[in-house]
Amino acid sequence: MDDYLMLQILHGSLTFLLFVVAGGLLWGVLRAWHGGLGGWAPNLRQSVLFGVPALLALGVALPITGWWLLALAQIPFGLTWVLGSSILYLLAGIAWLAFTRRLLVLHAGDAPNAAPRSRFLGFSLGYGAVGFLLLLAILVLTLAKPA
Repeated sequence: MDDYLMLQILHGSLTFLLFVVAGGLLWGVLRAWHGGLGGWAPNLRQSVLFGVPALLALGVALPITGWWLLALAQIPFGLTWVLGSSILYLLAGIAWLAFTRRLLVLHAGDAPNAAPRSRFLGFSLGYGAVGFLLLLAILVLTLAKPA
């Protein structure tokens, strides 16, 4: 199999996994926010224990495979859509780091000391939603590839 095709398949699979993990974490926080943490706390904690390392690994692997794809296709790194998606990826990473930190605080059980639980979960959901929307914007940019 051609290296470029194999790398495209790998990059597409990693992108799909990133959206699945991010969507799953957002769904868990949304359910915990609306339904209270009574029955959802163990599920949210398990999601955090799986989702945070998965987001970290995918967040590191995606730029590497993306830039490798650009190098193999001989696309210049100075194009507007490449630079724009890199900046958006950096902003999404910052939003997801804030989201992850809040989930880890929630997992540790320190959330009631920091703020009321519903407000804490609402802000966590906001950070995650901003990161998710930025990732969608990156997906649109890379699929459209404007000049």
